Amino acid sequence: KSWYAKLLATRRVTQDNRGKRTAGVDGLKSLTPPQRLRLAQTLSLSPKVHPVRRVWIPKPGTTDHRPLGIPMLYS
Repeated sequence: KSWYAKLLATRRVTQDNRGKRTAGVDGLKSLTPPQRLRLAQTLSLSPKVHPVRRVWIPKPGTTDHRPLGIPMLYS
C-alpha cells in the first residue's frame, strides 16, 4: 500500500511494459507524465485483484470472434 509501490506499478505498466504503445480496452495508447501521476494517486492496491476484462476480437476471413483477456490496472 506504499506510495512507492503504486509508482512502481504504474511505471511497469505504462513505461517498462513491451506493449506500452498498444491501445488498451479504453482506446488510450500512451499516458503523459501528469496522467501517470494521477493514475498512481488514484490507484488502490488491495489483496483482491480486479477481474480480467474480456474483449472479443474478430478472426480474419470469418465471422467468428476469439476471446482476449486483458488485465485491468484501473477500471
